[in-house]
Amino acid sequence: MKPLYALSISALIPLGLSAQTMTQADMPVPGDQFLINYGPYVATSGGSNMTWDFSTLSADSSETIQFVDPAGTPMAASFPGATVAQYQDNSYTYFQTSGTDMLLLGVDADGILVPYQDPEQWLQVPCSFGTTWSDNLAASFSSSGFPVNRSGSVTGNADGFGSVVMPFGTVNNVLRVRLVEDYTDQTIVNIDYDFITDFFYKPGLHAPLVQIGDYTITTLITVNDQRTQWLDGSAVGIAEALTQDIGIDVFPNPASDRIEVVYGASGRLTLELVDATGRTVQVQELGQRAPGVHRDVVDIAGQPAGLYVLRIRNEAGETGTKRLIIR
Repeated sequence: MKPLYALSISALIPLGLSAQTMTQADMPVPGDQFLINYGPYVATSGGSNMTWDFSTLSADSSETIQFVDPAGTPMAASFPGATVAQYQDNSYTYFQTSGTDMLLLGVDADGILVPYQDPEQWLQVPCSFGTTWSDNLAASFSSSGFPVNRSGSVTGNADGFGSVVMPFGTVNNVLRVRLVEDYTDQTIVNIDYDFITDFFYKPGLHAPLVQIGDYTITTLITVNDQRTQWLDGSAVGIAEALTQDIGIDVFPNPASDRIEVVYGASGRLTLELVDATGRTVQVQELGQRAPGVHRDVVDIAGQPAGLYVLRIRNEAGETGTKRLIIR
């Protein structure tokens, strides 16, 4: 069975409550590491201004997943376009991230190498409430010495937004994305896969808060696996992300003279640069912004080297922050 994958998001648009918008800045990068809990399946539905209650989640197992540089993995040559690889259970899953999508390039799992000749579009960006996409996938590989031809399709639908109640607290401004995979491995005995995965994303995290899988595999018999996984509340960055209503990313970081700030918000916005002592050293009025993902170039050439916090806020009191190193 394919492993559960980790993703993440940033930015937002208002629809009653604020609904998240995912960008490339929210995708996993080498160096990310998360403690994941696993537990029983929890059924949910999409919709606007939802409250998804996961407060009673109880883990029956846990593990740490890592995202690494593909160049340092054993089968890097088989995935030349990969930008990040997920390491989990002694297996690698390879992804290619860009400003338009996140592609699943294949896996190296349990001694079986599965490079996709037609990669699977795992995520389309920007992605906000109502975004949908569809894609075909294809792979040819060998398993236990037998040739296998995989083909099928994947569809994605950002079908809900609202608040998620976790065992460690309530998280607002969350986007639900449902990914449906339907494909077949043609070999001596054909294997049919019907996978439905619901992801719940929050700005500031490079992994979903909650991920719910309903997986059916049919050969001569049908096997169903249903499970829920979620980020442990002790994971690095969770406490900071819980305070974020506006997702922000900054390029480059560290920087010396100018930065590009990518964020998602609406309303009348103000950008502030705060130094390590808590003093606001720079203010920039961004003006009235419509819902969506925005980019602004900010001149920081006059600021001394050091650690700063970049903050964006609107008149509704929503805020987002990002640490910035000026050198």
